[in-house]
Amino acid sequence: MRGAHRGIRVVGLLWLFLVGAVEPIWGGSGARISLPIGPKPTVNGLTLSLNCEWVEGRGYRPFTVDVTCTPPPVADRTLEIELSAAVWPTRNFITVNTEIEIPAGSTSVSKLISVPQFAALQYVSLDVSEDGLQLEGLSMEDRPLMTGGLGSWANAGQGELPSLLFVTSTKLDLSPFHFLLNDNSSYPSGNNAKGVSRALQVATFAEQAPADLVENWINYTSLDVIFLALADLENLAATRPKVWQALRRWTCAGGNLCVYGVGDDWHGLKAVDRWLQCPADAEQAGQPHPGWNEPARELSGKKLRLGSDGDTPADEPDSDLAGNDPAAIEPADKAPAADDAETKTEPAKAESPLLNPFVWRQAALGRVVAVASTAPFPGGDDYWQWVFNTISPARWKWRFRHGVSFDQENPDFDNFLISDIGLPPIRTYRVLISLFVIVIGPLNYWLLRRSGRLHLLLFTVPAAALLASGALIGYVFVADGFESRMRARSFTQLDQRHHEAVSWARLSYYTGLAPSGGLLFPSDTAVFPLEKSPAWDSFGGRRRQLAWTPDQHLARGWLASRTPTQYVTVRAYPSERGLTIVPSDDKQRYAVTNRLGAKIKQVVLCDEAGQLHRGAEIDLLGRAPLQRLDADAARKSAMVELAGELNRDPPIYPKQAGTDLSNNTGGFFPAIRSARNTWRNKGDYHTTASSLLEIELGQIATSVAGNNLKPRTYVAIVDHPPDVIVGMEGLIETQSLHVIFGVW
Repeated sequence: MRGAHRGIRVVGLLWLFLVGAVEPIWGGSGARISLPIGPKPTVNGLTLSLNCEWVEGRGYRPFTVDVTCTPPPVADRTLEIELSAAVWPTRNFITVNTEIEIPAGSTSVSKLISVPQFAALQYVSLDVSEDGLQLEGLSMEDRPLMTGGLGSWANAGQGELPSLLFVTSTKLDLSPFHFLLNDNSSYPSGNNAKGVSRALQVATFAEQAPADLVENWINYTSLDVIFLALADLENLAATRPKVWQALRRWTCAGGNLCVYGVGDDWHGLKAVDRWLQCPADAEQAGQPHPGWNEPARELSGKKLRLGSDGDTPADEPDSDLAGNDPAAIEPADKAPAADDAETKTEPAKAESPLLNPFVWRQAALGRVVAVASTAPFPGGDDYWQWVFNTISPARWKWRFRHGVSFDQENPDFDNFLISDIGLPPIRTYRVLISLFVIVIGPLNYWLLRRSGRLHLLLFTVPAAALLASGALIGYVFVADGFESRMRARSFTQLDQRHHEAVSWARLSYYTGLAPSGGLLFPSDTAVFPLEKSPAWDSFGGRRRQLAWTPDQHLARGWLASRTPTQYVTVRAYPSERGLTIVPSDDKQRYAVTNRLGAKIKQVVLCDEAGQLHRGAEIDLLGRAPLQRLDADAARKSAMVELAGELNRDPPIYPKQAGTDLSNNTGGFFPAIRSARNTWRNKGDYHTTASSLLEIELGQIATSVAGNNLKPRTYVAIVDHPPDVIVGMEGLIETQSLHVIFGVW
């Protein structure tokens, strides 16, 4: 019967997909599920509700489990929860384990479970146990979520559509946002995109009341843009500080926050700055609205830039290092004529030094757009295209922002392998194979025939094959060993004023024997697999298990022995680390104490007056005076040395033992997968160079080369900092780069 039910579900899913190809399916992503189903009102006195309504995106997805207990228990009860997500029935790509504690005397308890969403989530399974016994009435298998709003299947392949969250207690008219669907090259034909007017019609859009928002910033990692009224922002900061902290950290880690209702006179900008912890710099103190930028006028009324052209790191003013002007950004698409009736609308000018309906600024690695109007919805197409162009597609496309795709090839996987480890020795293999063929064939035959023992071919051939195979395997074990190695590339922005930090890292592993305990990361770290040929939505994908303990324990399926494995991690967290900076009486010289958690290789500090100071080889907790760089020659020499450290061991494709991986197409099976998904693989190709990690490292290098560090900042290249978590101990680290940009 169970197999028959699964068949019915598969047929139903195919029917919905075929119908949706002609007429859109009205429904968002996710569902609310109540258990038990049937005549029994409770199971062991328990009822359970599972809320998994969210956006169809990539990242972590919040699941809320509410348990009601009647009557209240006289002793503490513990429920073991196993939640599984799948694209197809019985093919769970992720299983998450946790526990729910029901204290004595409690009638209800709620548990938030963060589930990695690396593929389109279509089926959910739930296994609830108590004292080792499954509670069947509270468990379910392959429950279809019936997701299928506009963009559900298109976004499954490319991530072309942004994932948007509108924080509101009322339904918003989002009809102007149909341009995101109309111009999307990977969107399947036949859907009435212009009929969009509500968030629930699009699988990547969601509306939630402020009271329904959850804690822990990683639950928002599947979002690209959040829209929030200033009044709701201030209310959250005052009444639900942990929720606001999650939104703020998501923004600082690279998210895009749109705050509306700041007022026609822009009086709300100071409140946004205060709650985001973005104080004005000293040189901006005299400006009317320090830190905020007017959007580029040439992006107004232009067609949405859906392509990646023009969004290269060189064009992205993403850094707080130099205060770049976004007016340099050119639209990727050709602009319509100035007298075009559809695009000539000019935004009204407010009586303010800022003449546009919205302004923007950086908040750490994130971008914030402040809208004057208290009611910007529905607005107009030109207006929202202007907003999205100002944010830029390189930021609101998830796969570009992270440099990772879960649905198509990641061509840059091979440019971050560990040198001399894990690569096949092609020339050695060719020599061994050639010797094997010669020895096992003509030489073996000639010797046995000469001795009159040709019948021994039945024994010498398999023996020689075993010997050759053993030699190849032995060579690999001897060459690569059993040690666990890692290569890392990280950027950390450290705000010593507010004791906050954001870290991005790309981690490359090669383990002789994978650790039996898996990997362990803090709960505030988002972990994204970077695979050369992802297969999350196919039957060949790897099944993974995660356990919240409450740390994030990547238990099984995340790290294989003798297999190059890579992850991109993002962490937003409180931090007391930094440099203790002590000026001399005349503030002409500085000394620092290293509290960064690792030895400093090179550090360049810019003081309040814009003067540069340099230090090198400062041990952890060590104190050292900095060299004041007065002369041009001294500054140039220091910057050249620092630039040399920044450019050491860059991501490049290895050329070793006769193999060049830069043009590796991935073989036959990836070609089949690409052909299977041709209709949704029409978007622009991404690379890791588009990620915020590489953009920030590039901005650091540009600022160093141009002697353009801002006052009261520093750049330090260090050994591995402990705040960049790698998940296991005993790793031998090589070819790594760790950069810390500090503000004090």
